[in-house]
Amino acid sequence: SPITYHHDIPWKLNVMTENSARTGNQTFFTAFLYCNWESENEEWQVDYNAEFVIVNRGEE
Repeated sequence: SPITYHHDIPWKLNVMTENSARTGNQTFFTAFLYCNWESENEEWQVDYNAEFVIVNRGEE
């Protein structure tokens, strides 16, 4: 996703599916929420809760 800033911190959403021998040939959907991934400060931390909602829009 495009980078979005909240409270002056960069956020990015990455989603993907995987269907492989590793997953027992079942399809899995995965979502990752990244924040401030380019920071080199090892003491930096954030406490944040996110809620993902999946909406089925049918076949398009």
